[in-house]
Amino acid sequence: MSCFLLNRALLHAAATNDLPAVQRLVAAGADIHTRDDENRTPLTRAAEAGHTAVVQFLRDEEERLSQLDVDATETKTDAENIRARSC
Repeated sequence: MSCFLLNRALLHAAATNDLPAVQRLVAAGADIHTRDDENRTPLTRAAEAGHTAVVQFLRDEEERLSQLDVDATETKTDAENIRARSC
């Protein structure tokens, strides 16, 4: 699936409270920072709709990704490999 389709599917899954789909799409490389036509991220769309489980998952994923940038125990190669999977 193309990055565009992965990202659009993630935006839709976040907005419709489909946590299993959000998890699968993120694992497949969808960009959690993608934006829709109104400049909203999946996190914003989930929060606006009150989908707390999706919001928590996306926040946890943001924290995990940001931790890769600062965690001395992660190698640069590991962080690059994870980023390379995303769109």
